[in-house]
Amino acid sequence: MDEAIAEENLKQFKKKIKKISVLPISAAFDQGLEKFKQTIREAVEAAEA
Repeated sequence: MDEAIAEENLKQFKKKIKKISVLPISAAFDQGLEKFKQTIREAVEAAEA
């Protein structure tokens, strides 16, 4: 999400791939990383159960 075109690309991607959850991340602006980490933690906990 660090590039200017990323927002439009994300919209197009979500239209094509509807069954998969997408987590937009911007490393340059430190955005989306907490949600990403939370999602990974939840997936690991679910796999361990």
